Parts: sequence; structure tokens; C-alpha cells
Amino acid sequence: MITRPFAATLLAAALLALTACAPGGRAGSFAGSWGETDPAPNITISEDGSVHGTDGCNRLTGKGSIEGDTFVFGDIAMTQMACPDDEDVIEPWPSEAKVDGDELVLLDESGAEVARLPRLEQREG
Repeated sequence: MITRPFAATLLAAALLALTACAPGGRAGSFAGSWGETDPAPNITISEDGSVHGTDGCNRLTGKGSIEGDTFVFGDIAMTQMACPDDEDVIEPWPSEAKVDGDELVLLDESGAEVARLPRLEQREG
């Protein structure tokens, strides 16, 4: 027989698992690929906070962390290629990001919007 406290614990665990897979879930909402295919700006954020992609010209890699509803980029290593002036390049790389529906909104240090990248693939929960 399942006791009431045990059943409540199971229900809480199930709800937590479902929330992690939902598009609005905290950690899971950032994981996935965002932007357009190369050479346009794009970024992939892994569940562990690893980041890789391109600003539209230069390759980038690094790690970030989640603080509330914001993904904060940590140290980001980037190539320094000579990019044509007509390239759609995000420069300098933003300091944080937020999810707005199916878009990753990149923000500078003052919180101003720098760019919006559409979700390229849906994360399976």
C-alpha cells in the first residue's frame, strides 16, 4: 500500500520532471541550438552550460550559467578572423540571454537587446 506522504513525493517528482522538459522550464529552456545555419550567427547551449557556435564570422566556445531566468555567458573563447564588412556579425558577444517563446534574446551588459536567434531544434524532454 502506498502511503499518502510517499504518493505526494512521487507526484512532486513527476511534476518536476515534466517541468524540466517543458519549453518554459528553467534549465531546459536554454538547451538547444539557436540562430541560423552558418555563416549566420548561431549558438548551441548544452544542458551542462557548455556553449559553442559563431557570431556570424568567428567561432566561439565557452561555458555559462543560469541565474533565475537568465543565461549568463562566462568566459568565451573566439577566433579572430578578418570578417567582411557586409557580414551579419554579433559584436561584441553579449553578456547574457533570455528565452522569449521560441527565440533566444541576446543582451548586452546594460540589458539592452543585441539580437534575437530563433530556436533551430526542439529539445526532447
